[in-house]
Amino acid sequence: NVWMKTLEFDAGAIRDSFDDALIHALAASLPPNLERCVLAFAGCKEFTDAGLAALAGALSSNIQELNLKISGCKNLTDAGLAALAGALSSNILKLSLDFFGCKELTDAVRAALEAG
Repeated sequence: NVWMKTLEFDAGAIRDSFDDALIHALAASLPPNLERCVLAFAGCKEFTDAGLAALAGALSSNIQELNLKISGCKNLTDAGLAALAGALSSNILKLSLDFFGCKELTDAVRAALEAG
């Protein structure tokens, strides 16, 4: 929907079967004028860097607020968060990331994200 400015999505109920293929499908269907996005993928064990990169690449350049809950996504690495950081628009006003329990992430990428 071209007019949709806000999207909230929680994969919690299907987290055991939510994989990169579904994330690619979600990314392909993101509204083009999205300004506020809340996405919860907590515990999605099959969510990988490729899925995060696809999602990041599909975010609107109009995005002003992004709340991404990816805690417990054990297959995410620094490469996935680097793709997200590289795709974020300078229009972003509020960024909230929850990546508690993402054991493959290093302090270096966390520091880079906090530095903005």
